[in-house]
Amino acid sequence: MSRSASLAPSRHAARAGILLWAVGLAGIALIVQGSRGFLLYLRSQDWPSVPGEIVQATPILERTTEIKDGAAVTTRRTIGVSVTYSYELSGIALAGQRIGLREAPEGDEAYSTRIIADYPVGRPVAVYYDPGNPEYSVLERTAGKDGVQMLLGVALILASGYTILSRRPSRGPKAEG
Repeated sequence: MSRSASLAPSRHAARAGILLWAVGLAGIALIVQGSRGFLLYLRSQDWPSVPGEIVQATPILERTTEIKDGAAVTTRRTIGVSVTYSYELSGIALAGQRIGLREAPEGDEAYSTRIIADYPVGRPVAVYYDPGNPEYSVLERTAGKDGVQMLLGVALILASGYTILSRRPSRGPKAEG
């Protein structure tokens, strides 16, 4: 057997090992990234609320113009939404623009349409605020994708860890001699 043929399986094993470690590290990154939002979600469940009112709700539109059959055709689509609400805390008038705990997704037309429908101008709303920073307020206290992201991270770590450990040669009982 040639030397290159005997090295091929060990190179393959080394590459597979590196890939498994990379998958495990990706899992850790997902957990770290998701945990920040998830911890904020958990803290926000204890935030007090005050009455507020929607004072502005405007879709953010994207216009594109294409030439089709020699004519300019302009299309518009909603790519975001800008919402402002007012609330009062200890006699101080405040305003907020955050709908949820995380930044609103850009380019998500369905999300933008839902927000415009759910928060028309003049609608009374419950405004949840951080007692440690009352200017930080939201209308929705949901975890979003953070919990899913953390679960995916745990699954990647478990899968790569199990595979790494199961690939190790077993160590049977030592022969007594």
